[in-house]
Amino acid sequence: MERGAALELRQMVPNIAFSFGKMIIKTCGHLGAYGLLMSGKYGAAQIKYDFRDKADLDLITFSMAVLADEARINRYIYNINYPGIGNGGLSKEEVEPLLAILPENVYIWEREQHSDDTKGGPMSHISKMELEIKSLADLKQACQRLGLTFVDNQETYKWYGRWVGNDPLPEGITAEELGKCTHAIQVQGCSYEIGVVKRGSKYTLLWDSWSSGGLEQKIGKNAGILKQAYSIERIKREAMLKRYRFTEKKVEKGVRLVLCR
Repeated sequence: MERGAALELRQMVPNIAFSFGKMIIKTCGHLGAYGLLMSGKYGAAQIKYDFRDKADLDLITFSMAVLADEARINRYIYNINYPGIGNGGLSKEEVEPLLAILPENVYIWEREQHSDDTKGGPMSHISKMELEIKSLADLKQACQRLGLTFVDNQETYKWYGRWVGNDPLPEGITAEELGKCTHAIQVQGCSYEIGVVKRGSKYTLLWDSWSSGGLEQKIGKNAGILKQAYSIERIKREAMLKRYRFTEKKVEKGVRLVLCR
C-alpha cells in the first residue's frame, strides 16, 4: 500500500495495511495471489504481486471475478477505483473488458484526467493492440467466438505494406518487422489481417487500422470487440481452474459472465 488509492487508504486508516498483510500471509503467502480481501467495510482487490510492478491483467481478471461473486452474494454497494490504470501502468482500453463481469451494485470511480493527446489525420498505420496475450488457446477460442480464423505458423500478415511515418512505431517494433508475425488472424470480409507476434513467452497483436483494410469495422475501435472476447475466454479458464461455475448473459454492450461457487 505504497502508492495511489492504496496509500490514501493507509493514511486514512492507519492499521489497515497491517490487517491486510496478516490476511495475505494467511491466504497465499508473500507475493501470492489472493484476488480479493475484505476487512470490515474496506477491501483490497489485487492488481499486482509487488507494488513496484506494473499491474497484471491476469490478476485483475481473477480479482474482478472474485469481487463479482462477492457482490452478487451480499448485494451491498461496492465502490472501487478503476483498477490497474494510473500507477498500475495500464490503459482503460486494456482493463475495461475485464470489468464487464461486475454486477450493477459495483461502482467504479476514476479521478478526473486531463489529456492533450491528439490524433493525426486518417492515414494507414500499424497499431499495437493493448492486450498482452499469455494463452494462445484463449486467443483461439476468442477467434472462434467471433468467427475469425486463427492461422498457425503464418509468418506474415496483410497490411498497407509500407510505413508512412504519420504515427510512432509500436513500442518494441522496428519498421523492418512490420508485416512479420508468428501466427496470423484472418477476418472474413477484410483485406488486412492481424499479426500474432511472439515476444518472449507472451504474444502481442499488430494490425493496420486504416479504414480500407476493414479491420476496425469488424473487431471494433481499438480492437475492443476482440479484446473483450479474449478477456471472456481468459476469465472462463480462470473460473474453471478455481472451480467456479459460470453462465454467459448477453447485455447491451456485449457479454456479462455470472460466476458462482
